[in-house]
Amino acid sequence: HKRIEKELWERTFEIFFEEQLNKRHKDRTLFNKKDLLFLRYIYSKTVPAFSNDSEVSYHLDHIIPVEVLKERAQQIGGLPISAVGNLCLLSADLNQDKDDDLIPEYLSKLSGAKGKKAKKEIEDSIFMEVSQIPSIRKNISEDTYKNFLKDRHIILKSKFYEQYFVD
Repeated sequence: HKRIEKELWERTFEIFFEEQLNKRHKDRTLFNKKDLLFLRYIYSKTVPAFSNDSEVSYHLDHIIPVEVLKERAQQIGGLPISAVGNLCLLSADLNQDKDDDLIPEYLSKLSGAKGKKAKKEIEDSIFMEVSQIPSIRKNISEDTYKNFLKDRHIILKSKFYEQYFVD
């Protein structure tokens, strides 16, 4: 195998993430194969979802729910609702329990050990602290949302480098 230099990875990710930010969705969309492949690489070493012996089912979830972004997206001609920076794998049970709540809203409804367990699972899945997620339900600004995506893209790129020994 020929080693791919970090500089080439950097350019590739710069183009990929710029494409992500330029997506204009007004509602839920199908995920494209390139995005799913990238997420599979990110999660294949952190979540047992791709293991044949996993007893847990996983769902691809929007960190900031489609229902939260949809109204604003329709007002301004679209937002990158399904950008990879807004996607994560959550256990099916947790995802269904969370429903269309923002993660901070959902966690505020839980208490004790259940709340701590859910927070840990979510933070392990999104590779960031819950406090870094915008908790604006109505009229999130495009800048706020895109800044969240940019921050998450940096985290995802770092996770990729860490897992695949890119230095």
